[in-house]
Amino acid sequence: MIPTFDPRLHVAFLGGSAVLTGYFAVYALRNRDSPGAMWLAATLAATTLWTATYAAGLVTHDPSIRPLWEYVQWIGSASLPVFFLLFALEYTGHDRAVTCRNVALLSAVPALAVVLVWTSEFHGLMWIENEPVIRDGLATMSAEYGPLFWPILLYLYALVLVGGVLLLRLAVLSDYLYTDQSILLFVGLAVPLVGNVAAIFFETSPPGFDFTPYGFVVWGLALTATVYRNRLFRLVPATRRLGRSTAIQQLEDGVVIVDDERRIVYLNEAAASILDCSPAAVVGDDVDSLLGDLPLELGPDTLVTEGDGATATDGDVAAVGAEGAVVGDGEGIAEIERGGHRYEVRASTITDRRDRRLGHTLVLHDVTARNRREQRLASQRDELERLNELNSAIRGVNQALVSATSEGEVHRAVCESLADTGLYAAACGADVQTWNGDADRWICAADGDPTEPTPSTSVSLSPDDGEERVVLTTDAGSEAEVAAWTVVPIVYGRTVYGALGVQSAGEGVSEREREILVEVGELMGHALEAIENEQLLSTESVVEVELESEDENAVLAAASADAGCRLTLDGLVPSVDGDALAFVGVEGAPVERVREALADRGVDARTVREGDDGGLLELTLPERT
Repeated sequence: MIPTFDPRLHVAFLGGSAVLTGYFAVYALRNRDSPGAMWLAATLAATTLWTATYAAGLVTHDPSIRPLWEYVQWIGSASLPVFFLLFALEYTGHDRAVTCRNVALLSAVPALAVVLVWTSEFHGLMWIENEPVIRDGLATMSAEYGPLFWPILLYLYALVLVGGVLLLRLAVLSDYLYTDQSILLFVGLAVPLVGNVAAIFFETSPPGFDFTPYGFVVWGLALTATVYRNRLFRLVPATRRLGRSTAIQQLEDGVVIVDDERRIVYLNEAAASILDCSPAAVVGDDVDSLLGDLPLELGPDTLVTEGDGATATDGDVAAVGAEGAVVGDGEGIAEIERGGHRYEVRASTITDRRDRRLGHTLVLHDVTARNRREQRLASQRDELERLNELNSAIRGVNQALVSATSEGEVHRAVCESLADTGLYAAACGADVQTWNGDADRWICAADGDPTEPTPSTSVSLSPDDGEERVVLTTDAGSEAEVAAWTVVPIVYGRTVYGALGVQSAGEGVSEREREILVEVGELMGHALEAIENEQLLSTESVVEVELESEDENAVLAAASADAGCRLTLDGLVPSVDGDALAFVGVEGAPVERVREALADRGVDARTVREGDDGGLLELTLPERT
């Protein structure tokens, strides 16, 4: 039983409700660029139409006109659930589901319901009877529903419930940031829904009295509270959800999402750790409060760092220093430094499917390791340039060594070539006696007067992987002198001719550079060995003798027979003590076999040259030979 009131009170109450929902329909229309605003405007327009036509029908007592208000009312009541669901989808960030195709499919059943209502007198599918009833001054419609009314009603209820679930789900999944506005919107529409269920499934007095339009007053009050307390279109859930989708591939980086008004709507744990803050504490704050003194101007397509005039478009970098100062090259490339790490700050615009700008995503990417790699690459690049210059110098050394005829010329050619590269402040070469301090035969080259190295050195042989290698040990007077000079041996085989020292003009000599210098020392050793052999073979005391011996105890004859080879006397240098230094060629047998045969007869031989099936030996022949 409905309490009896003056019909004018009903009209005034419903008229006020229609004005309230109509006002917010206009408000939503003015915010049409916000996600869900257009669909909310359509929902409120349908609500206003429903309320206004029902109010007009209550005071229309003419039986021929009263049904017309019912028919018009159904345009609003059938379309309202569709509009509400579309609003909920777009407002919560599921706007990709709001396509023309889906809108058409969702609207098919409500459109059919409106057609059936307006043609009901011809088929009775929506209601079998629907007659005006006038009681206590109120004109209502008492209906006996037809077979299609119930499935259509359930469909419309389902749309409202799905939209309500989306709003309630938002309240839970958004860390309760949107709890108030989600619940207010849901309750605002749940009350009219309950009123509609009561009007349809329970008997009312007067018959056909609809509670739904009265519940829209709660809907209007909920909107009032949401707009003026919770900022319905200022902190829009779609901005948060779409922003998180934009950053989903960068979750290992710090992510800060701000709306179009520069307010923080989300930041992940990585960003909170980087910026040393609590996500719950800064949500809703201006982004400037998080970035310190740096003013960020988030425009339609840019992120401008005003601290130094640097500008970065979407995908470029805008960055700040540790105290808010811009660090970079003036072209929008810069970084921030927090906790001993360096981070790039990248800005991306968040848009919906209609390319409406909703806010920005700021991604803080740790570039500490990358910077270190770049530094290593730069160091390697510099080292490569040094090695290229050194190799070029070595090619010049090769040419100079061809014409060198003495030890001094070899040292001078190498030292001058190395000094001319500009890689070394000085280069010095000398024999072992000079490095030991027993002589003063330094040969140095430099731009100015070089500081001669004065370390004491020792030369020793030590086994390495089964082979004997030359080890040159230096012991300078001070650590500074040791660090300044790099010394490598000048060797040929097991013969040490001296050492080569270079004084670096930069930060020192790399391991690879040292290896090349060792090769230069070996190259000098080859040159000195060749010069020594040439001097021995070109002495004025050379005598060419051809001998034939039948004595089986003759040393050379016996060694030739034992080794099964042919020996030739290629050179003979007399000595003042009566012995002779002989150079014996070997043909047809390994040199080592001949050396062993000579050793068995008390003759020590040194290998000068060794091939696959022969070579050259140096040995001292006693006078009696």
